[in-house]
Amino acid sequence: MSAVLHPRRSLQDLVDGELSDRRRIAVERHVSRCPSCAAALERVRGLKSTLLGLSRPHPHPDFQRRLLSSGSKGSAGSAGTARTADFPDPWGPVGGSSAAVVRDHHGHAPRRRRPALALAGGAAAVAAAVLVSAYVVGAEARPVATAAVGTTALRSGWESVAPRTPTYLDTDQLETLRDGGWYCPELEALGFTLQSAEGITVDGRPTLELVLENDGATVTVYEQRKVGATVDRGAAPTPLNAVTGNSVAADGFEHIGGSVQDVWVRAGAPWQAVLDSPSVTYTVVSDLPPAAMPQTLSQLVTTEHAQLSPSMQGQGDSMVERIVRGLSMITHPQDDGG
Repeated sequence: MSAVLHPRRSLQDLVDGELSDRRRIAVERHVSRCPSCAAALERVRGLKSTLLGLSRPHPHPDFQRRLLSSGSKGSAGSAGTARTADFPDPWGPVGGSSAAVVRDHHGHAPRRRRPALALAGGAAAVAAAVLVSAYVVGAEARPVATAAVGTTALRSGWESVAPRTPTYLDTDQLETLRDGGWYCPELEALGFTLQSAEGITVDGRPTLELVLENDGATVTVYEQRKVGATVDRGAAPTPLNAVTGNSVAADGFEHIGGSVQDVWVRAGAPWQAVLDSPSVTYTVVSDLPPAAMPQTLSQLVTTEHAQLSPSMQGQGDSMVERIVRGLSMITHPQDDGG
């Protein structure tokens, strides 16, 4: 008796209308006869509706209070209110870092949002962050160890293209970094093109800065590989905001969630997010609308995992299933682990 093949990987394409007519008919026929695939299809459709509408899940009460606190901070920053000592200006000068000289263009980015939309923008950013963190939290406890890529390759690749910083990098030098284990994300799938690449040093750490542009919108990604770093998350300090060299706590970021990997978000214009894992820390800064945050960060995380740990992606561990699992872990933390 032959095993039944379930078209789980085609369900997302079915919802998105990206299957050929022949494949669509075959998948629909299978779903009509398979209760488990029909249930999975409904989850995919529900998740897509959530992503498009930025509908917030119903979180655990403690988690909900944290979200509301984050939203109020983010909206205050968007509206341009005065900062307090508990919410320091992340654009101030930073000593001992070449990042301080080249970060000014973020500090003077125009505020395009109307004051009347500031509160909604902050709430949307928080809701977006929940969905992004669900993807990251939903990853099983299978960290991508730096050793799997090769500490020597990471370091030698960096030193061959950026022996001194700051220094601008060309496409050939980015390929050298990629060969050594750096990701160098350009987000082509979202329509972005590379405007500039620069090797800098932030708090003594090699940092790659990529400025990406799409139809006037800008996303700046800072990649910091943890060369020779331990993967012990328990003893690890809070990550750095690569824009300033300060810790995310000092710059007023809100810790949205994470177990093996962490997501930190600071709502405002521009919005900022820090994704921290045992092998790499990404800082993302963008003047895109807050609603674009899930797609932007999910593209970054998805491609990162696809490139560095293809063997760790289980057959049934699609991005959709991971987000669903992550939402469950976030909204009911007491049910997870033990």
